[in-house]
Amino acid sequence: MKPEAVILLFSGTKPRHAPLLDSAVRAVHDAGLAAVCVAPSKVALSGGEPDAWGVYRPGAGHEDRVIEAAHEASGPFRAVRVISLFEDDVRAAATLREQLGVEGLTVEQSIYFRDKNAMNVRAAELGLRTAIWTLPHTKNHVRQFAAEHQYPIVIKPYDGVSCTNTYKVTSDEELDRTWPLLQAQRHDYRVEAFIHGKQFHVDTMVRDGEVLFESVGEYTAQILENWQDAPMGSVTHPATGVHREMLDAARTVVTSFGLRTGIAHTEFYLDDEGTLTFGETAARMAGAWVPSMYRHAYGIDLAYDSVRAEVEPGYTPAGDISGCTGASYLWSSATGRIDRITDADSLSALPYVCHVEVNKAPGDVLPPVVGTRGQDLGHVVVAGKSPAEVSENLRDIHTRFSVLTTNVP
Repeated sequence: MKPEAVILLFSGTKPRHAPLLDSAVRAVHDAGLAAVCVAPSKVALSGGEPDAWGVYRPGAGHEDRVIEAAHEASGPFRAVRVISLFEDDVRAAATLREQLGVEGLTVEQSIYFRDKNAMNVRAAELGLRTAIWTLPHTKNHVRQFAAEHQYPIVIKPYDGVSCTNTYKVTSDEELDRTWPLLQAQRHDYRVEAFIHGKQFHVDTMVRDGEVLFESVGEYTAQILENWQDAPMGSVTHPATGVHREMLDAARTVVTSFGLRTGIAHTEFYLDDEGTLTFGETAARMAGAWVPSMYRHAYGIDLAYDSVRAEVEPGYTPAGDISGCTGASYLWSSATGRIDRITDADSLSALPYVCHVEVNKAPGDVLPPVVGTRGQDLGHVVVAGKSPAEVSENLRDIHTRFSVLTTNVP
């Protein structure tokens, strides 16, 4: 009889992504199962190698290549679970489950977690308030939408990941400049009225519909208002008042969309009038600074605990979420060759710092800031007695962190 295995779909491309796969592989092995990793390249892991690799060539036809590599690599095993660690593999994972007869999110259900058009309609059917939106059939249609609902508007891929190819448009003139970037692929996009207010993320881990872990965090700035201008981060809030409402709404969305076992990352907006609006949801763990924040502040390893809980029915995460924490990218608008950069040791010495990583050193070259990710200089995790204190601690970090560069040809 073939040994039982878990197929892990991993599309991470940066050094900071490797620990996520490392944790997932350890979770599978600790549950007594074989781990089959499917990725665009093999990744060096510190906690033990997977039992098999499926390597595919990235690019066009991504989903088909992932599925083909997964079938080939998992041949010697009997797959019992297929888990996507990144959003762009959610539908491939669902397709594999149906092909292999493995339980979990189906292709039909996965559409609600990937197609933001279907996602918003389904959320509205569940009684959630959603952003006003339309499809960009013509530039004039988009212009009329903006005239009715006022600039700014947001134009983004209906199945996008993070803020890739997302545009915040503030005027007719800016629409004229933006339209050529999407006109040939206009039916891959959607248009939303911009929501003024605060932006939140909710991370929900469930098994058989029961919540094993949940947390709500407020972004330090709304992502599209902060575009390329300052470090991004988030601060956790206790589960009271409107934050409890967010947790409950996320649970409703996640389980009603079909995710009974697994982990999801859901976003909400709280506008200036105090109205809660559903943003979007994804059937995968949070990315960016959030896993490190939970690991070092709560004792929750999102990759390890979510995978272990999914593949081992008796496993329950043991983290403590009673404290208030925050995390942020370390960021600079500087470009050029680094002459001096604040080191991790000096920041670690601060009493409120839980963890800090600085990924750059003198001699490294910083390109211009792109998107919300900046130059990936590192990140910091801090604690405090209240969300306000945590926010103040993050601001203090950013006044202390500096980068001095020299322009290069």
